[in-house]
Amino acid sequence: MNRACGAAVAVAGAMLAVRLLEEWLIFWPTDRLFSAPQRINLPVEDVELEPVPGIHIFGWFVPHPSPRAAVLYLEGNGSNRSTRLGEVALLGELGCSVLIVDYEGYGVSEGRPSEDALYRDARAARNWIRTDPRTRDLPLILLGESLGGAVAIRLAREEPPAGLVVISSFVDIASVVRKACKGVPLDRVLRSRYPSLENIRYYHGPILIIHGEDDELIPIHHGKRLFQAADGRKGFLAIPHAGHNHNELRRIGGRVYRLAIARFLDEVSGPHSRVDTASLF
Repeated sequence: MNRACGAAVAVAGAMLAVRLLEEWLIFWPTDRLFSAPQRINLPVEDVELEPVPGIHIFGWFVPHPSPRAAVLYLEGNGSNRSTRLGEVALLGELGCSVLIVDYEGYGVSEGRPSEDALYRDARAARNWIRTDPRTRDLPLILLGESLGGAVAIRLAREEPPAGLVVISSFVDIASVVRKACKGVPLDRVLRSRYPSLENIRYYHGPILIIHGEDDELIPIHHGKRLFQAADGRKGFLAIPHAGHNHNELRRIGGRVYRLAIARFLDEVSGPHSRVDTASLF
């Protein structure tokens, strides 16, 4: 009996260690707000969701006075929504209402992050857009960057949106971890998969993929493989000299980055909703 108990404790300890290691490798949340929407005059509304009973996550909804689309912005694995305000502001300038939420364990959201948790958090946010009177009749655009790109692709497989934008994302998480660990086979103990290369084959709608040519964390060949696997109207934008950081990608991409997203929105939300982008560049 003592040996059996000891073995059970050892197994439980090993499982806990693997889980903690996985969280450390993949999820880098913080509860610190690095910026406030008021600093850039964003008219935000606080949103609270309950993906599962007893767990609450929080986000911001940025309404547009005459929106042509509703965008669900799915952030990457680091920090929280306060570091994505530049991207949210750009989408507003391009005529979109935007919802961005912090995953479980990020910002002030409750719970702990995991692959399943991120999917259900994103589904809860999508359901909010689908039921709110201001957004329910608008074309839905899923926009995911890095880890959020994998979440967006999974949601697009389940229920196709009007359009999908994937920025600096990967074919699967094991490939990223394997590269980051420089040969140490930690990817073999991961429970998380995020199999984007598999999931994207089930989405046949419009897609725009953007990737930095100098991305060292998730090299550009990941984006190219996702583009090749996509089956539908698709576009690919490579940003020269840009790395993985989302702010850097937008800054270096500049006019080309903005114009690519503007034209994609024109395509998926209809010509009647086009905005004059000349003033934005």
